[in-house]
Amino acid sequence: MRDADEPKIKRERLTYNPTGWHNYKFTTEKSKTTWLMDRGHLVGYQFSGMNNVPENLVTMTKYLNTGFSENNPDGMLYYENRLDSWLANHKNFWLDYKVTPIYEGNNLVPSRVELQYVGIDKQGKLLEIKLGGGKEQTDEYGVTTVTLENTSPLAKIDYKTGMLIKEDGKQAEEGEDSNSDADENEAVIEGASDIEENANTNTSESDTNNVAPKNRIVYVANKGRSNTYWYSLENIKNANTANIVQMTEQEVLNQHKHHSTTEAQ
Repeated sequence: MRDADEPKIKRERLTYNPTGWHNYKFTTEKSKTTWLMDRGHLVGYQFSGMNNVPENLVTMTKYLNTGFSENNPDGMLYYENRLDSWLANHKNFWLDYKVTPIYEGNNLVPSRVELQYVGIDKQGKLLEIKLGGGKEQTDEYGVTTVTLENTSPLAKIDYKTGMLIKEDGKQAEEGEDSNSDADENEAVIEGASDIEENANTNTSESDTNNVAPKNRIVYVANKGRSNTYWYSLENIKNANTANIVQMTEQEVLNQHKHHSTTEAQ
């Protein structure tokens, strides 16, 4: 897909329940609440335009879906936002993106998901995309793979059924649907939401410390030796693409490189 192919219509409310769908609301003494599970899109709506499509929905933890923070590489949101930015910065290039749920035996809920992505230029050449996070593995063709666990720091899950496992080893009672405003049948676990609250607090602090330069992918010619960096490959003229290196903006700033004066921010 290209940037222009992204859906223009706002995503509607989810109504389809994937296999193993159950949910639990966690409440702290401070009356903070959070849901354990999400009905998660494999390929995000911003890329696929597919919403209530059974083949694109699985039961996943909110932690896998969001990481409780946009900057947590344990969550899919970390990669989705950065791939979306890559498309925005390479409007004439294509993104090939695939997400595969991995099930064990006859389990109803996947134990992990596998993300694979690669860029394609106007000549059909594959372009390696590096997003950081420490989980990426790239093959000889430039295709990057990331494997994420469908777990949560809030609770242990029975992947055979999708039910929550209590400390005594028994399954917990299900709460209300996460799309519901009802407050009945809550699984009250003290301190559970504090994990998410602390994650969001840490994210806010990092956002105020200029997170964008730290995570944004940039390009440096001459095998990374050039003193100039670029946001888009398309703007680097007369350079051998094989010698162009991807780095984060924070890395190039640490090396005292400067952004091209001919490229817009």
